Order: sequence, then structure tokens, then C-alpha cells
Amino acid sequence: MNKEALEKLNNANSNKIQQSSMSLSEIDIIKQVVNKAIKSMALSPDQDKKEISKDEFRNTYRIWSGFVKFIRSQIQSKQRLVDTKYIGCFYEKDGKIVYLVSQDYFEAGKFKNKKQPEFDKQQEIIKGFKDNNLFSQINEQAIALVCNLSTALVQRVLTDFFSALIELSRTTRHEVILDFKVGNLHLKRNGELLFESKAETDANIKNRNRDNETIRDDVSIIDTASAMLSQIGRGGGPISIRSDFMENLSVRTPGTLSTYSKSNHSVRAHSTEANSIRKNQKMNQTAENWNRFRTNGATSGNNNRLQSLPNNESGTEYQSIDSQKQIPFPFLQAFIERRTGQRFSKKVKFNQSEDQSKILGHIIDQINTKQENKDTVRANKLDKEQREVQMLGDRLKLDQQKFKNDKLRKKLDFLQANEAMLLEKRMQNKMEQEQKLNDRLNYFPFTHGDTIEQQRQMIKDLQKQELIEQYQRKAEAKSLSQSRPFRVSNLENISENNNNNTSLILPSSTGVTFAKALNNYPYKVKQTQNMELTMNRAWLRYEDELRQKEEHKKKLAENFYHSIEKDQKQIEMENFKRIQNQKTTRKELIDQMEHRKMMENFNNQQEKVFVKTSFGPEQNELLVSMLDEIQKEKKFVTKNDLEDLITSKKTKQDIDTINEHSVDKKTINGLQQTFMEEQKRIIEIEKQKKLKNKNEWISQAKMNEKAKKVENLFQ
Repeated sequence: MNKEALEKLNNANSNKIQQSSMSLSEIDIIKQVVNKAIKSMALSPDQDKKEISKDEFRNTYRIWSGFVKFIRSQIQSKQRLVDTKYIGCFYEKDGKIVYLVSQDYFEAGKFKNKKQPEFDKQQEIIKGFKDNNLFSQINEQAIALVCNLSTALVQRVLTDFFSALIELSRTTRHEVILDFKVGNLHLKRNGELLFESKAETDANIKNRNRDNETIRDDVSIIDTASAMLSQIGRGGGPISIRSDFMENLSVRTPGTLSTYSKSNHSVRAHSTEANSIRKNQKMNQTAENWNRFRTNGATSGNNNRLQSLPNNESGTEYQSIDSQKQIPFPFLQAFIERRTGQRFSKKVKFNQSEDQSKILGHIIDQINTKQENKDTVRANKLDKEQREVQMLGDRLKLDQQKFKNDKLRKKLDFLQANEAMLLEKRMQNKMEQEQKLNDRLNYFPFTHGDTIEQQRQMIKDLQKQELIEQYQRKAEAKSLSQSRPFRVSNLENISENNNNNTSLILPSSTGVTFAKALNNYPYKVKQTQNMELTMNRAWLRYEDELRQKEEHKKKLAENFYHSIEKDQKQIEMENFKRIQNQKTTRKELIDQMEHRKMMENFNNQQEKVFVKTSFGPEQNELLVSMLDEIQKEKKFVTKNDLEDLITSKKTKQDIDTINEHSVDKKTINGLQQTFMEEQKRIIEIEKQKKLKNKNEWISQAKMNEKAKKVENLFQ
């Protein structure tokens, strides 16, 4: 019976190991992602590929663990719906985690689920969470900040990870199981994508391993009593105690968090508890095994030594082994009565064996090694803190130097901008002055170009009219050339049809117009001859049509080249006309200027000559002088008016410049004030950060002191 139970347990364990070996985990996917990243890198011969792959694996695993921890914290602590942006959403419902696969990922992976997901219903669920302000998305920047990596690297790794999930499942034909801490995502061999919550996983494991919880008679779990017995059999030495409580305190690595390790751990815990209960019951019921051990295994020297053990704390003496039937070793009575194998951290006083030198030596060695480890850890921590302080000091100096350089650069930029503005104002004033000096020569009475402007406008109107007429002629010619070949081909086909005895039907669509003969052909002629005739005629028509198309294309090309040449000639003619017009206008202007000079000289000569008239007073020197005085007074008045106008404009300009300078000063003062306020605010924020860091450091030091005290208590 016992052998059969052992065989069943071994078979179950082997089946589980085979199932776990057939399935893949996130570690395999991370390896795939790392290999892809290493292949894409351009590595030099000097670089160590192993070290780079190790760093890449470490960074990828950190990103994956940060991704999973973010989902777990948002779901369990904040009761939110988490959108991963890559594979879908997660949320909690009735104590279970529900996974909503995204439509893009489902279509990209081509998963073959038995029940297709309802994407409309999923959108309604997500909208409900958004309305209740319980919706959150994966933040790559937060993960990058926690992992001390770049945001682009986090996005690339997550994208490659979930694409490698699909590729690895298809290539290896194995099941892939991803541990999300709140459940497991299964991509099965048949292409089915399922999510199993942690509660569902635990329930399935219990139901699956219920057969392994049967009590066995020949197998016992090593507990504190068996450890004491092993110590007695060895004649002293360190006590080795193993219980299910120590397993809860052990560190769980990522390899122990797979489906097989979890199920094995739960089975081991249940079997430990069941076997310990069974053992206590059997020790209380019968003492046959203990008597057998006493008669066969134990010697007389051991019996005498066990009988001479001292009393316990209550003062009662232990009885000999021969008088004890149920308990073979009296010093284990307190241990069995108090059930310390089931109660954690219960202090029980055991009577030690006679020779304790080895145990004490081992304990002293452990204390020394622990102290050395603590000293090394403390020294490493002190060195690390000193390096961090030095790095912070260097960073602070760099920030201060950068701040000074930025301040100096801003001052220089401000001065350069002011100088550029002043130079621009000076140039603008100079241009305005030159324009004012040239204003009196730019308008009509001084140019005498009214007739020339009219001629130019008339020429422009004529050119526009000629271009419009030319464009209309081209459009009409193009429409005629396009419609003409089709009409000719239709007429030729109609004439051929009239010449033939049979009536033909031509297709309306463009393409190869094979004739479709009706049933009105002579029956006396053989069918082969008729078919040859029709095929020859169709072939001739097909060749004619191809020839017509080629000729039409050639005509279009010739027309196009002719139009281009005509346009070029027209452009050359227009340029020639424009040059001729410029020459004629220049010649006319020169003639006008010469005529004007000649008339001015003539008038001046006429004014110098005295003229006697038969009517009116005779002109003399006095009258001429009076007229000159009047003319001079007019010029003087106009000069004074112009000077007053110039002075008023100058004063107005000076007032505007003064106002601009005052506005510039105000803006500069405002910028300086805002800059000083910003600096004060930055200094206050830094002080608050330093104070916060100081408080955190003090609290951390207190926690470290408490931890040290607790460690000293348990040493």
C-alpha cells in the first residue's frame, strides 16, 4: 500500500515537471527580446557581447517587473481599470481579475478563442470606469523613472515583448504563461488567449492535487523532533530544523513563481500539515516503532546517558526510557505537549547533550561571519553614500556654473537685441529722411509721364486681349482634333458594314472592335471559310484602328510641339515689344526734358528783355524789382512754413523716442523682477526638497537603527 502511494506521488510530480517544461514563461520571451536587440546593435570587436547581453537582460526584466507592479498596484490598491496600451485592459470584479483584450492586438495575433470577445461591450465597460474617474493608462515615463532608463527604451521593450509572445508561441508550438502577479495570461498551443485570475488558479490547483493529500504511513516530514533525534544519533552538532513556517520566510526568485512551483508549494504545505497531524496521532496511540528503535538501534551507553539527563524547569525528574512506553525520549515531552512544531516562534527549553563544543564553535563562527558581512556591508554603504554626496556636490557645482553662464548669455543677448533695435531705428529714420527728400520728384508735375502711362496701359490691355483670344483658339482646335478621329473611324466602319451582306454590331465601349456577325450569312458556304473571312476582316479592322490611334497620337504630339513653339515665339515677340516700348518711352522722356530745358531758357531770355506795349504802364526797373521782392517774400514764407513743419516733426519724433525708451526701461525692470522672483522660488523649492530629503534620511536612519536592534535581539 505504501509503495503504491509513493509511486503515485512520484508520477504526479513527474507529470507536473513535464507540463512545466513544455510551457514557456516570461523569461523565455525576455531572452527572445534580448537576442533581437543584440542582433540589431552594431557592436565593435572591442565590446564584450556577454556583458552587453547581461545588461540588456537586466534592463528588460526590470521594465517587465515595473510594468506588472504598476498594473497590480492600480487594480488592488486603487480599484481602477488599467489600460496597458499594448494588449488590452485589466480590472477587478467580484474578487477576480478580468482581462479585456484589445481589438488591435487580437487581430494582429490572430488568436483562435472559442468565444469571440465582444468589443462593443468592452468599450461600454471602459466608458463606465472613465465616467467614475477610475480609469488609468500605463505611464512609460513613470516606469522609466523607476527603472532609471529612457522612455523610448521602455516603449521599445514592451512592444518587442508582446510581439515576441506571438512569435515564440507560433514557432515553438508550446504554451506560454505570463505571470502578472494578479493572475496568469495563457497563450495555448491551439492559439487561444486566456487570462486566469490568481483566485481561479489557486482553486484549480487545490482541485487538481486533492489526490496527493492522502496520509502516508511510511513517509514523515522532518520537524523539530526529528532534528533532535538526528542530533542525538550524531552525538551532538548543530540542529537542523525545517518546517512550513520557514518556507514562508524564504526568498522567492522569479523561477519559483511559475505555475509548477506554486502548485508544488501548496501541495508541500498541505502534505506537511497532514503528515505532522498524523505523526502526533500515531505517537500518542502506539509505541511499537519507538520500542523497535530502542531495542535495535540504541545502545546501552546511549540509554544510560539519556537516563542521566537533568530535570526540566518545573523540578520534576524524567523517567527512564524503559518506564516510558509512549514517549521514548523524556526530554521531548514538553516539545510534544506544547506542539511547537505547529506554533511558530514558541520558545522551548531543551536539555542539551553533554558535548556542546562543536555547536558553540559553529555558532561562534556564524557570529563572526555575520559580523564580518555586516562590517563589509556597512563599509560599502558608507562608500556608496560618500560617492553619492560627492556626485551631488559636483552636480550642484555644475548647475551653479550653468546658471551663471545662462545669466551671462541672457545679458549679452539682451544687449545685442537692444543694439540691433537701435540700429534698425536709425536705418529706418535715415530711409524716411531720404524718402522725404525724394518725394517732391516722384509725383506727376515733375515727371510729365501722363501720356506714357496711358500708352503703357493700352499696350497691357491689348496683350491681355490677344492672350485670351489665343487661348480660345487653342481650346477649339483641341476639341475638334479629339472628336475628328472617332467620327472618321465610325464612318469607315459604317461604310464597310454597308458593303458587306451581313449586318454587324460594334461594341459601344472603347477597345478592340471585333465584329459580331449575326446569323444572316449564306448557309451554302462552309463554316470554316466564313470564319476565316470574318477573322481576316476583323484583323484588318484591328490593324487599321491601331494605325489610326498611332496617327492620332502623332498628330497630338505635333500639335503639342507646334503650340509650344508658337508660345515661345509669342513670348519672344512680347519681350521684343517690351524692350522697344522701353526704348521709345526713354527717348520720349529725353525729348520732353530737352524741350522743357529749351522752353525754360527761352522764358528766361524773354523776361530779361523789356517789352513796350500799347496798353498798360510801361515796365521799368522799379516794377521789376517790386516783382522780384514779391517773389522772394513768397519763397521766404514757404521756407519758414517748411522749417516749422520739419521742427514740429522732429519734436514729435523726439517725444516718441523718449516714450519708447521709457517703455523699454519698464519692460527691462519687469523682466528683472520676474527673473529675481523665479530665482527666489527655485531656491525655496530646493530648500523644501532638501528639508524633505533630510526628514526622509532621518526616518530611514531611525528605521535602520530599529532593524539593527531587532537583528541584535535575534543573534
